[in-house]
Amino acid sequence: MRPRDVLGLVAALVMAAVCVRLGLWQIARLHEKQALNATLRAAEHAPPLAVAGEPPPLAVARERSLEVRGTFDEAHQILLAGRAHGG
Repeated sequence: MRPRDVLGLVAALVMAAVCVRLGLWQIARLHEKQALNATLRAAEHAPPLAVAGEPPPLAVARERSLEVRGTFDEAHQILLAGRAHGG
């Protein structure tokens, strides 16, 4: 074999190895996305989490709907200037 042929063969083998590795990466990403989608579907069908007082830990509330009840305290409202208000 000529050196040029050997170089072409090595380049082809390297490219094949890169393509195989990228294919394995895509399969791993598929499994990650499937697990995330299953978590999101479960959270979507779960009832809202009622919040009274202290907020729940992030690990509990992540991707969940929350239900909060309370009264508006006008004495402590803050108006942020430079933002549209009143139309």
